[in-house]
Amino acid sequence: MVYNYENHHYVCIETAETIARVCNEQVDSIRLQNLATVMSLYSQEKFASTASQWAKCVVKYLTDVYAQYAISWITFLSEVLEKGPVYLQPSILDIFHYLVMLIDTKNIDYTSFNNELVRTLCKYVSTIHYKDVMKTLKLLVTRSSTLSTPKHFTSSSCYNQQQVRSIMSQVEFFEDTPRSIELPGRTLDIDYNLSQLMNIIKTNNSVKLSN
Repeated sequence: MVYNYENHHYVCIETAETIARVCNEQVDSIRLQNLATVMSLYSQEKFASTASQWAKCVVKYLTDVYAQYAISWITFLSEVLEKGPVYLQPSILDIFHYLVMLIDTKNIDYTSFNNELVRTLCKYVSTIHYKDVMKTLKLLVTRSSTLSTPKHFTSSSCYNQQQVRSIMSQVEFFEDTPRSIELPGRTLDIDYNLSQLMNIIKTNNSVKLSN
C-alpha cells in the first residue's frame, strides 16, 4: 500500500476499505477509529499528504493499540524483505524506522524488539539501502541509551559510621602484612656496607684515570 500510494492500485484500495470496515466492527472500535479514518482516506484517495506521512500515521495508530505484536510484525516484514519483491524493500525499511520512532517502549519487551530488528537490519548494511538501515540503527541506539538507578541501591542501603568501622576492622591492610617471608631450607645471609662499596668504586676509578 505504501509502494502504490501514488498509483491508487485497486487491490490496495480494496484492502484499505476492508481494514477500515473491520476496525469499525470491532468491540473496541473507538480505539481503532483513527486507523479506520486513515484507511478510509487512503481508499478515497483523500489523504492530503505524502506516502511516508500516511505510513507514519498507520504505524502510530497500530502501535497505540497493538504494540504487543510489534515483534511479530518485524518477523513477518523481515520475511517479506528477504523473500519478497526487491522493489518493496525501501518501503519496508521505512516502516521499520517508523516503528522504532513511534512505538511506546513501556508497552513491549524492548530488548527482544531491539534484537529482532537489529538481526534483520544488519543483513542490509552492505546493500544499496545502507543509508536507511544506518538511520534506523542509530535511532535504535539513541532510544536504547537510557540510564537507570541500580535496583539494589536505595537510600536505606547506605552504611552508617558504626557499620563502616565494623567492616574496616575486618580488613587486613598492607601494614599488617609481614615484609619478608621465610622460605624452607638453607638460606644465604649477605651483609654489605654501602660506604665501603662506594670507596672501592672511587679507588678503581682513580686507578683508571692515572693509567
